[in-house]
Amino acid sequence: MNDSGTSSKINRFKLLDMKNEIANYGKNGSKLDKKTYDKLIRGIDRLNGIISK
Repeated sequence: MNDSGTSSKINRFKLLDMKNEIANYGKNGSKLDKKTYDKLIRGIDRLNGIISK
């Protein structure tokens, strides 16, 4: 889930398909910024570490 950081309760949070967003980063139409991309990479690495145990 991505938090837009706005104080608005409407559309503040958005569910992301992490693997899909990472795969499409930098492609035409991607709305992902570098900061969010880096967070997704860390999240995937963390999840893979938990799953592999």
